[in-house]
Amino acid sequence: MNKLVLALFITIFSLPLLAQRETFDITNYTPLMGWKKESTEHTVSFVTTNEVTRGWCRLSILKSMTSTGVPRTDFDTEWQQLVAGTYQGAVKPEPEQTQEDGWTSCSGVSTFQFEQKTAYLLLTSITGYGLRLSVLVLMNNEEFMPEVESFLGSIHLTKPTVPAVPPVVQPSSGTAVSTASGRPFAASITKATTNFNDGWVSTMAINMVVVTRGPVRVHLYFPLAYDDDSRRAGRDYFWDSRLGSEFQLLTKQYRDHGEMISSFQAPYIEGEAVDRQTNQRVFLGLYVNSAGGNMFPILAVAPDEQTLRNTFPKAENQFESDLAAMSGYNKFAVTLRDLHGKWTGGGTTAANYYNAYTGNYAGMGAVAMSDRFEFMVNGDYTSRHQGASGMVGSMSTYSQDYKGKATVSDWNAVLTNRFKGATTNFNAWFEAVQGGVVLHLQDAQYSGSRFDLVRER
Repeated sequence: MNKLVLALFITIFSLPLLAQRETFDITNYTPLMGWKKESTEHTVSFVTTNEVTRGWCRLSILKSMTSTGVPRTDFDTEWQQLVAGTYQGAVKPEPEQTQEDGWTSCSGVSTFQFEQKTAYLLLTSITGYGLRLSVLVLMNNEEFMPEVESFLGSIHLTKPTVPAVPPVVQPSSGTAVSTASGRPFAASITKATTNFNDGWVSTMAINMVVVTRGPVRVHLYFPLAYDDDSRRAGRDYFWDSRLGSEFQLLTKQYRDHGEMISSFQAPYIEGEAVDRQTNQRVFLGLYVNSAGGNMFPILAVAPDEQTLRNTFPKAENQFESDLAAMSGYNKFAVTLRDLHGKWTGGGTTAANYYNAYTGNYAGMGAVAMSDRFEFMVNGDYTSRHQGASGMVGSMSTYSQDYKGKATVSDWNAVLTNRFKGATTNFNAWFEAVQGGVVLHLQDAQYSGSRFDLVRER
């Protein structure tokens, strides 16, 4: 199956000159002849079987939705929603990652048990331009790989003409803010409030970001790690165990629209409540995203049910929930004063390889990266980038050091003397997390190049 991953990396972004192409959402592809096509509002699938070998294969493209902005987080989210708990025995792999033309692909292969036999799955999550989409391949026999590779090689992705997340403008200054329930938070940055150009206003709070517009507010709670109890309870855990401290919960209901399979039910709950701080009756809608072993609860608080419906008409939609998309409003402007100090980032991934035909162990591949920035109060900066990649025992390494000037203005950081002496323009913003912020620097020209950094203590 590693051959399939490689084929996807090489061809997923190319557009061969083939006839009879079809379009679904932002994907354009050549359909598989002789395969049965199945379409829904959110998915297009191609299915085939071989009655002689009893082999079968299903290939699905899922409709794009708002990205978290982090390719690995998108992959983890898609795994949780599409694979985890659905395919028996599937173990989440360390995804391989590749970049091209502003798109970043994370792809991983695993096995699962189907009718007491081993089957294979390939999940690919593609992130770019504020969107993410997934391709899921399921098969019990590798005889279909040539046709799958051909299909994947025909896929072309269309860049959106409008950003998926509204741009931010007019950041406001402040050093301390509070939630609607009056809990203060001494912000660690200068501009702890952001006014978005669509009317939403984000404000840092002690354990969340509060986003308000008119009579509606949204709580973007900081992530909580799953444990055995919360994993078993699923979407009910946060509603049943955590919201009671803020609200007197009166009713609880789901909007699954008749869907009986849990993996296709959105992690959404709603109901009436009384706000304990204001003693006013409200209507709540809760959507719980999941990624990387954590839950990311998002709560809408509206004065009544109709107001919530009007504000978030797709709140309970599993694949394109407008309530889940509110996570994109955890963004705050940067200043040189806030950047002052040392910031680090990076990570390590590894994967074991086996020969697809003999089953023999073929070694371990790994990637390790380390990024370190230091910003001075006078605008000087230094950075060091080190890493290694390849097969363990014969890895290639790199080390790069830069020193120059940093010019910072709200959502932008311009750093001089980067690669080959060039000046690089970065989109820059802070993301609020428990106890501090994450600094994001994304190359404005090559969006797949991004640093996610935390302050050194």
